[in-house]
Amino acid sequence: MTTVQATKSRFSRPATASRHADTLTASVLVNGNRLFHLSRSLNIILRFEGGLCVCEHKPLGILSHAPTAEEAFGAFQHEFIACWDGIARRDDADLTADARSLKKRLLAAVESIQQLS
Repeated sequence: MTTVQATKSRFSRPATASRHADTLTASVLVNGNRLFHLSRSLNIILRFEGGLCVCEHKPLGILSHAPTAEEAFGAFQHEFIACWDGIARRDDADLTADARSLKKRLLAAVESIQQLS
């Protein structure tokens, strides 16, 4: 069993994944000096394909992959934050219909953002 470090991902409990599909539950996402506290935990599918670990959250359309579960989850956090910065913070007039739909899901997913010093 592969374990994603709780201290690095700041889970309320450690996230684990087997060599088959499993679910990783995240209530906080970390990006540099920002903590994204989620309104409810994301259930992220974690699976191994072709020697890589894949993290996927279909409702948000976010997919990441890397050699290890910890790296794949780090990449997932990076993708989530890129969507947040590139879509959720934009004016609706600047977004396509699909992007506005994703923006609504992102805004609903994030309860608060804590700036760390």
